[in-house]
Amino acid sequence: MDELLTKFVFYIGGEICNKLALELEKLGDKEITDQELAEMLGEDINTTRKNLYKLLDYNLVTYRRTRDKSNGWIVFFFRANFGGYENILIERNNKQIENWRNLLEYEKENIWYACDAGCTRVIFDKATEMGFRCPQCESLLNFKDNNQRINDLLGKIEIAEKENDAIRGTRKRPVKKKAKGKGGSKAAAEKEHAAEID
Repeated sequence: MDELLTKFVFYIGGEICNKLALELEKLGDKEITDQELAEMLGEDINTTRKNLYKLLDYNLVTYRRTRDKSNGWIVFFFRANFGGYENILIERNNKQIENWRNLLEYEKENIWYACDAGCTRVIFDKATEMGFRCPQCESLLNFKDNNQRINDLLGKIEIAEKENDAIRGTRKRPVKKKAKGKGGSKAAAEKEHAAEID
């Protein structure tokens, strides 16, 4: 796995998720059951499934299910689907950028007041309603310069946009298409596993 994917998988589920993703990557396009993965990793089946579902949330794995003819149980086969993770990262960054831009606009449009103790920070209209008194410590609310918050938000937006540019520069793998047929979503997989236990 490349460095960016490793960081992303770690963000999703930590070290166990990283180990799981590395094993799936070693298999390439081969499928493996959740039980086999659990045994390979030395983890219990529930921990393995939980981490597979985390990867499934981000479409980093695909699965198919079949019924075992010998005992009638449903068996799940998983495989890596790392081809489009860059798009997921960019989409996540874009949502965060949008949130920060909305906050930035709100910061710029309003005049802010706060008490010296830092209990509360409110816009002018709210400060007026409260009689310029802090609801917690009842001290006077004073004008609060928000230039630092504005600069912080601008910095975060700039970093995320540069990150997106860097991610766009790393694209080199084609995106695998989802397998046709049953399966695919995390909710469906969890529901099917729950039914298997019952």
